[in-house]
Amino acid sequence: MAEGEHLFDMLACAEVEPVGRADGLAGVRVYLPRDGVACVAQLPRRLAVTRAGAALQVQADLPAGECTLVVANSDGEALASQAAQAGANAIELSALPDDAEPACVKLLRDGQLMDIATLPER
Repeated sequence: MAEGEHLFDMLACAEVEPVGRADGLAGVRVYLPRDGVACVAQLPRRLAVTRAGAALQVQADLPAGECTLVVANSDGEALASQAAQAGANAIELSALPDDAEPACVKLLRDGQLMDIATLPER
């Protein structure tokens, strides 16, 4: 895995830590129940998310092109979106519906996933 990249389990909405192997490569360890599936993506780390109550602070290292930040639930469904700016971005979770359960922030460029990060605990 290259410097500045990370692994993310898209279906569990969680970071995955690489596990070193004897051959010098990295593997992953993911628990799968019988007939379970996982989808682990290797992505450049472009987002850093911090939380203070209902406010998110998202530091974004943007690729070229128009980018969007999307707050999504654990099923990947968009709950809110806004244009992304290089550097600091503020997202107010209190504007979401009361029954919303935000789980992650996605960085999209022209609809394609550039990075994803879990929401920190409150």
